Amino acid sequence: MRIGIDLDGVVIDSERQFRNATELYNLNVLKKNYLKDPTALNIEERYDWTKEEVYKFMTEEMPKWAVKSHIMPRSKRSNRITKTRWP
Repeated sequence: MRIGIDLDGVVIDSERQFRNATELYNLNVLKKNYLKDPTALNIEERYDWTKEEVYKFMTEEMPKWAVKSHIMPRSKRSNRITKTRWP
């Protein structure tokens, strides 16, 4: 059995890191402004990147940024409470 856990916005704040990573990749790596819709949440709608550029970002750049995501303040508190009640 496989169980998926949605951590973004609950335990880690990866959305902010993801937006920063895509902006930097768009400007610094691709060296162009491919921004289509700044309000869009996914890469395909936000940028005019090729499938290869999306793949390269997701496989090479995203793992670097994922480890930099900050832990949400309430999750730190919840984690402390959980550890004291259920060691």
